Amino acid sequence: MKTLRLGLVADIHAGVTRSNVKSSGALALLETTVEAANARGLDLFVTLGDNVKKQGRG
Repeated sequence: MKTLRLGLVADIHAGVTRSNVKSSGALALLETTVEAANARGLDLFVTLGDNVKKQGRG
């Protein structure tokens, strides 16, 4: 039986930087994460959410 290799990432928060969320580095961090996942030969890479932070609420 083949082993299924999974990768997970969550809470990227790309978008507007706030005092508690450093969104300015989010895309670079995601690129690094995807490169690392690809290097490991994963079968599935999943993003669990909170990917983009909206400008405002509502």
